[in-house]
Order: sequence, then structure tokens, then C-alpha cells
Amino acid sequence: MKSFHVVVIGSGPAGQKAAVQAAKADQSVAIIEQDKFLGGACVHRGTIPSKTLRENALRVKKMRENATLCNFEVAEDTEMATLIDRLNAVVQSHDTFMVNQIERNMITRLHGRAHFVDANTLSLESPNGSTELIEAQTFVIASGSVPRHPENIPVDHENILDSDSILSMLYLPPSLIVLGGGVIASEYASIFQALGVKVTMIDRYERPLGFMDEDLVERFMGTFAEMSGKWVGETEVSSVAWNGVSEVVVSCAN
Repeated sequence: MKSFHVVVIGSGPAGQKAAVQAAKADQSVAIIEQDKFLGGACVHRGTIPSKTLRENALRVKKMRENATLCNFEVAEDTEMATLIDRLNAVVQSHDTFMVNQIERNMITRLHGRAHFVDANTLSLESPNGSTELIEAQTFVIASGSVPRHPENIPVDHENILDSDSILSMLYLPPSLIVLGGGVIASEYASIFQALGVKVTMIDRYERPLGFMDEDLVERFMGTFAEMSGKWVGETEVSSVAWNGVSEVVVSCAN
């Protein structure tokens, strides 16, 4: 059985910083990550990828605004890969930085999935199926989150996507329905709208971003409408289905 003062589950922003701070306090530290890369969803599926796409979306938006002599539009067959062309380099840079930081602070890196056996013991299942016990005085649970998949929305990661798989689509779609009005929904709605995609947002609440100041929400909704975005609030989604040919059909309760 391996023993440490502190074991951190998850290598995202919270887990990484917790592990480093503990190591700097002269604690023996291990960090557990189920992915073969460090950084968690933030680096590989969330913040970094979406911001990389956002930068290119802003460039496209500026070119469209400044195209006084001709109409500038993104081609219908634009591959998503061309819009996040620097993503692999950015992600690799982050991974290299974090690996160096973990090694420099003599933090033990463990690859696998962790399960609690008791208050001071973890069972670590490695990718090859083997298990080992890890003992510690203190555990930091920083395992992050995953997209929610309601029962009436059959996410297939091909035509019906979640926020983790949306950037894996092959081509920029002509239209996009975004279900939800939170931060991630609003971000992707804005990004794809700036790229010239016809975007509709549907949510059960009256307004998006309900936890934010009203003047900021008004600004967002005004800009979204000016760019031909459509907001459908106070609406429950009954079903979502791929029609087997060319479109995803969203049926609402009303």
C-alpha cells in the first residue's frame, strides 16, 4: 500500500494547484488523473478549446464587419479543424508545463480511477485493470464535472452533441440549436453565431444567465438579437431526435 500525506483526485485547475500548494508545505503528495494527460476538462474539452475557437470567431466577425467592398462569409463546407488549428499546440504546451511543475515539486503522478474504500483509503484502478490501495491523511476531491444528459435527449456525439463533444464535429453547421441558457450555452451560442451559424437558444427560464446582473444580460440578449440570434425562453423541450437524413428536430411542450 502506498502512503501519502495528501492525495488529490483530479488534475484540473483546482487539483493541480492544491497538489502544488501541499507539496510546497513539505507534504508528500500524489495526484490521480483518469486521463493520460493532465489538466482535466478545462484544458482538453472546456476552457482552452472554447477560447481557441472564440479567438477565430472574433477574427471572422471583425472581417465581416470590415468587409465594405464585398460580402465576407465562412464557406458552408468549412472544417471545424481549420477553426481550432492551434488547439493541439496550445493543449500540448499546457500539458508540458503542468508535467514539469508536478515533477519539479516531486508530486507522485498516478493514472487511473479512484474509489474510496474507507475514510483514509482509496482503491486505484489503472487502465490495464489492475488495482492498488492508496492511503492518506487528507484527500482533495477535485474530480470536476461532466455534461448532463437528460433522458429525452439522446446525445450521440455526432448530430446531437454535448459541451464536451461539440468541437469534435467535422464541419461548421448551417444552423445550431443550443439547449440551455447558462454560461457554457451562451458562450457557444455566441461563438457559432459569430461564425455565421444560425443559432437558436431554448431554455425553460425566461432569460439566459439568470444569476448575472440584469444590465449585462440585457446587453447579451440585445447583441445576440442584433446578430440574428433567436432566444426562446420559458419553453420545455419534449424530445430531440435526428431525422436520419439531414436535420435534428427539437419538439417543445408548447
